[in-house]
Amino acid sequence: MVKWFLTLYLIGGYLRKYDVKFLSDKKRSLLLYVFSCLLSFCLLLVFYEWNWKYDRFNYYFEVLFHYNFILTLLGALGIFSFMRGVMLKEKGLIARASIRLSPYLFGVYLLQQHLEIKDRWVYWLEGILGKRPEQVLPFLGTFVLAIFLVFVCGIAVDWVRKEIFDFLTRILGNTAVFRLIDGWSSRLSEEGEDD
Repeated sequence: MVKWFLTLYLIGGYLRKYDVKFLSDKKRSLLLYVFSCLLSFCLLLVFYEWNWKYDRFNYYFEVLFHYNFILTLLGALGIFSFMRGVMLKEKGLIARASIRLSPYLFGVYLLQQHLEIKDRWVYWLEGILGKRPEQVLPFLGTFVLAIFLVFVCGIAVDWVRKEIFDFLTRILGNTAVFRLIDGWSSRLSEEGEDD
């Protein structure tokens, strides 16, 4: 895990220091992202079928979603390079939705990857959506619906977290303990800016 983190750090440093021509073009960056997603999806369907028929390839079915899988890395490079140059008009529907949802999106990741529950999503979603279909097309529909449900749950949980902390800030904002914690937080933020 540490080796992969260092690898990502070095790749990010390299991309920042040296402008990689392939990733500087928005169309090529988006194409790299779409290609990585489609190839991952096709591999997912192939390994799903093989795994269903032969009850093997479990590891290869799951490795497609690992963070150190090459297509995941290439897709991330593509989407980040594409988004680096995107400018949204602040008055459009997409911009308003992005601005409203963006504070909660990290909560989607944290909830989905939480060590205590990340392996339980499949069972919970089976309780809601039923057993996974054996055929590819019904599996695709269930797969997309499951992604949407996890996304909505993550946003809802992070929204509740924000509301609780806003409430506690309103209630406890003028207490000595809160001012002490706020002072520590401010000092830590200032020290981080100096580094």
